[in-house]
Amino acid sequence: MELFHPKQIKNHHIHIIMNTLKLQRVGRNYYGHIAYKDEDGKYYLDIDMVHGKAPETLYHCSPSDDMDGEPGFPLKAKFEITNPFTDKELRMQNFRFEYSMLSRLKDECEAFIPNRSLGFLGAVWQ
Repeated sequence: MELFHPKQIKNHHIHIIMNTLKLQRVGRNYYGHIAYKDEDGKYYLDIDMVHGKAPETLYHCSPSDDMDGEPGFPLKAKFEITNPFTDKELRMQNFRFEYSMLSRLKDECEAFIPNRSLGFLGAVWQ
């Protein structure tokens, strides 16, 4: 075990606080939270239900090397997302429920009207 002088620990702590964490969005974990990974391989979670281009608050993942872990305490350090959401991704994510309902309605209509050559109704689907 390596021992440090108290002055070294204080300077090391200040150095960590002053640096900005660079995080990369890696996907969703088992619980549906968006996971971010830092350069050291530690994961952080965005547990907000509504997402913007970059999250305001992230939470440490417990255990830190498993993105399917549970959210822990809030991240207090400054962070920067290297691959924020694009406008298209935000639209898709914000309207995910509506898209799934439209797809379901389309499938139910196609199941109910199997033959598309039913005059007016068939012309609607083409």
